[in-house]
Amino acid sequence: MSYIHYGDDKFERTKFARIKEREDGPWIKPTGGLWASYIWNEHALDDADDRDWRIDWKDWCLSNDYKVFRLNKSFIFDLKPDAKIFEVDSMYDIRKLEKLGVYASNNFWYYTKMTKLEELGYDGIRVWMSPDIYDALYGWDCDSILIFNPDCIIPQEA
Repeated sequence: MSYIHYGDDKFERTKFARIKEREDGPWIKPTGGLWASYIWNEHALDDADDRDWRIDWKDWCLSNDYKVFRLNKSFIFDLKPDAKIFEVDSMYDIRKLEKLGVYASNNFWYYTKMTKLEELGYDGIRVWMSPDIYDALYGWDCDSILIFNPDCIIPQEA
């Protein structure tokens, strides 16, 4: 599986910022880490159950006129085979995050503590968007992966 990160033309470990929880209130996403999208191929799209929800960061930015200027630079990477990635593709996975103390709600506001997931030994979290997941992770707008640990990244040569 390959991923694409927009905004930089190569992976530079010195630019990698560890994730941390936002201090300005409970949020669904932390700051830091490396955000990327899965690179879909035609075969994967043909087999996807929720094709209508399969949108990557580039498509989302273009359709929402958001940070389009950052799309002119990108790099592709893979993950090491032993990378420990928490997969979210159903509400069952959201409930697992609740049990781990990573996901909670507060007066109709949902939030995560991704640093807790990192403490549990995960290198990142990958979200496969669907209508249920969209509501539960409001603000996590498209299929994406958030890498906590830069050691699990294998940059592809340009």
